[in-house]
Amino acid sequence: MKRILSAALVLTLLCSCLLCGCSLFQASPKTFTKSGMSITLTDDFTERDYVSYTAVYDSQYVAIFAIKEEFSLFDGTALGENSTTEDYANVVIEGYELDAEPEEIDGMTTFRYDAESNGDTYTYLAVIYKSDDAFWMIQFATKADNFEEQEDNILTYAKSVAFE
Repeated sequence: MKRILSAALVLTLLCSCLLCGCSLFQASPKTFTKSGMSITLTDDFTERDYVSYTAVYDSQYVAIFAIKEEFSLFDGTALGENSTTEDYANVVIEGYELDAEPEEIDGMTTFRYDAESNGDTYTYLAVIYKSDDAFWMIQFATKADNFEEQEDNILTYAKSVAFE
């Protein structure tokens, strides 16, 4: 009887570990905040500091580069606080001579392009946001052959962006 009870207990523990163990390895949501912008990613992401960007986060498969450009930077130009996110996207595309077109995805102004870095091709999904005082361009980058696999995650991250 003790053997049966012990075997049942061991079997129950093993099943519990197997069933619950899967969730032990899943990343948990984590919200990062920088310069009035917050984004919910996972705890797989690490915040980095790069001089050229307002915020940078990376994980094994996705890197995120955020740039905040305050409206005052556009004084004397056609862009400003009355411009749309599509206007800003067109200026960025033209300025960087990208082979891209603005596209609306789930109510967000986006554009997609590929670029090479260190011999690898990366796909970037740039999402344009407008806060009370600035335009934000947040670029989600992954190796080109991983983009389809990561696209749903990237769009989830993009939809989580909020401004103070």
